[in-house]
Amino acid sequence: MTIANHNVGESPKWLATCVVLLLITTYSVNVLSAFIRHQEAGLGCMPWPDCYAVVGMVEAPASGIAAATDALTPTALVKQIHRASATVLVILVLAVTHLVRQSPRLPKFAQMIPYLTIAVVLLLAVVGPASYRKTLPAIATVNLVGGMLLLALCYCLWLTVRGAPKYTTSVRRLHWWVLGLLSGQLILGAWVSANFAGNACAQTLRCSIADVSVGEAMRGFWLWRELMVDDVGRIVMDDSQRYIQWWHRVGAVVGGGAVFA
Repeated sequence: MTIANHNVGESPKWLATCVVLLLITTYSVNVLSAFIRHQEAGLGCMPWPDCYAVVGMVEAPASGIAAATDALTPTALVKQIHRASATVLVILVLAVTHLVRQSPRLPKFAQMIPYLTIAVVLLLAVVGPASYRKTLPAIATVNLVGGMLLLALCYCLWLTVRGAPKYTTSVRRLHWWVLGLLSGQLILGAWVSANFAGNACAQTLRCSIADVSVGEAMRGFWLWRELMVDDVGRIVMDDSQRYIQWWHRVGAVVGGGAVFA
């Protein structure tokens, strides 16, 4: 990525500080969001794996009060911290946007980053309240990918304000390839989590998809798919989850090889 050198001293006094705070807050919100998602999905629950992907109580509560209770347990404190951190994040985004507007010497791309972050925050604000719909993978995926995109934008702005060094064309091209592969792997990971495919392949080094039909394979990556729930409130597992898990493992090998290359 080509990022022009920029002297922080040419920016408003508090810009660098606000960008660092925004970066830290965004990272914290992402970690809290991932923790809430994984805990509610059943990762790390006991007894494992019997408790994994049991979402029936959240999907079909007995009453509105039960829905509110289910939404606040067992991560009530974490969710409150997450909401408070998200509020601080919005305030910091607005503050950084104002300070960037006072920095006409920043590169044009850097001046656009705050507005892109506002767009992502608005998207997450719309999608976030629907996170209780565990049977719609698209909602969880947009939340996870949107959070990572927001973090990437904040990091890019921090590099610009700090003054990033220039690289040769070949190094920049390699960086773009690696960034693309890692981004694809992160999206695959979000899709695995959203489809409850974490234990689709029981063995660590073996995951065959030879018997997966074309229809199941296509359904595995259908963005608007809705997961089925059985009589006990558990997500119904099928071959599509195994297909998703297989591609995630392939992405891990390719992405890891690109990073170490």
